[in-house]
Amino acid sequence: MTITLPQNNFLLEEVYNSPISFVDDEIHITNNNNPKIVDCLKEIYGNDVKIRYIAETNTCPICNAEIGCNGTKTFNLNKKHIIKKQKYYCKNKACQHYFTTKTDKFIPIGCNYTFEIQTEGLIVAGIAYSSYEKKSELINHYLETNISRQTIYYHINKRSEEYLIKKEKEVENLLKNLNIEPTGVYHYDEQVIWVNGEIYFRMTILDAGNNMIISDIIIFHENFSKETVNSFLKSALRGLPLDAIVTDGDRSYPTIIDALGAIQQKCVFHKMQNLMKKVYKKLRILKRTTKNCKDKIEELKKQKQKLKGKKRNKKGRISNKDKKREKLKKQLDTLKNKIKETKVKLKKAKKERDELEKNVERISNIFKSKTVKSAERKFNTLYNKVEHLPNEIQSFIKNLSRDLNRTLNHIIDDKIPNTNNKLEGYYKITLPRYLKKIYRTEKGLNIKLRLNRIRWTERNVIQRKIASTS
Repeated sequence: MTITLPQNNFLLEEVYNSPISFVDDEIHITNNNNPKIVDCLKEIYGNDVKIRYIAETNTCPICNAEIGCNGTKTFNLNKKHIIKKQKYYCKNKACQHYFTTKTDKFIPIGCNYTFEIQTEGLIVAGIAYSSYEKKSELINHYLETNISRQTIYYHINKRSEEYLIKKEKEVENLLKNLNIEPTGVYHYDEQVIWVNGEIYFRMTILDAGNNMIISDIIIFHENFSKETVNSFLKSALRGLPLDAIVTDGDRSYPTIIDALGAIQQKCVFHKMQNLMKKVYKKLRILKRTTKNCKDKIEELKKQKQKLKGKKRNKKGRISNKDKKREKLKKQLDTLKNKIKETKVKLKKAKKERDELEKNVERISNIFKSKTVKSAERKFNTLYNKVEHLPNEIQSFIKNLSRDLNRTLNHIIDDKIPNTNNKLEGYYKITLPRYLKKIYRTEKGLNIKLRLNRIRWTERNVIQRKIASTS
């Protein structure tokens, strides 16, 4: 009996492609059906149901003559279901071809696992980093199979290139269909990575407008130089619209970016970070000084109060013969002077701290200005009295005077971001700090980065575009 099953949640079109038939106590399915159908049938009819794969046609693949059945071959599908494959022979005596039902459309020859199962390890790796042991546990738990970590390792190494090329092509087509193109404003930065103890640089260009990754490569530290950055930017941005590039404060970037004919926006966050490293160091010293002074004043006050308790209730001038009162007075005067000195020191520390924080706020307001004229006015106010500012602020203002214009381009054009935070965020998501030193081979690291680029593009570029147009 041949039946056509409904196209329900269990039997999607990708799984169910041709009718199945019941023969005696078995279910026969053709090799045109995805092996997922076995899971569906087991779900519907129970694990004890017998399933046999049969050939789609009844003719010999060699001579097209009629074929006959010749027993079966047992097969452990995904190390989960025992099924049978029908064996055949050609009835043409001149041919006498023997063959077994082929399933290589879905299952590689000589393997128990389907192509889909073989890529599960890569799918898990693309979502989050995990050991091969944990990948094995996850896959076995959700797919109810029994795949080992060594098999997953083998599949990832063998199937990764094919899988990644396919996924990257799918993503590329989606970007084209959604008309997602480079906007002309980009982020550029480098991330330091260790591979088997060796230092590598990860060089990345990210589109500031739509989050699209323009280029993302790793290079051995000995091959990294100013010329490398120049060549990378030139080749990656060739033929693309180019208006501005957001970078950190590396001194080699202005020359390179000017040669490309682009505007450079120096990352304000990095600028402020460089300032705050010095300021925080001074603030920590002042904070300790403030705390120590307060503690010292409290301790001196306690000592003073204790001595006052010993004071006799006599009034007037102390007699030269009253040595005890004279000694006590000297001790109290000494404590009083120490408290006074400590309060002066405390006041000075508070004043320095307030002045530092006030000037940091003034510098921050330069970059928050609504117009370049306003930003320059705020800068000049500080620059004109630079010699009277704290040392940490002095050195920053003098350095800022050399490249102020390159930090204010975000005010002129609101399409230019004022920081490289988007690219920093991309690094933290795709390769956070705890993963930067664990990889032992370039291949393993590249697989991880390519998987993360695909996931980033799907979630932060494609889905964002779809959401904005719906």
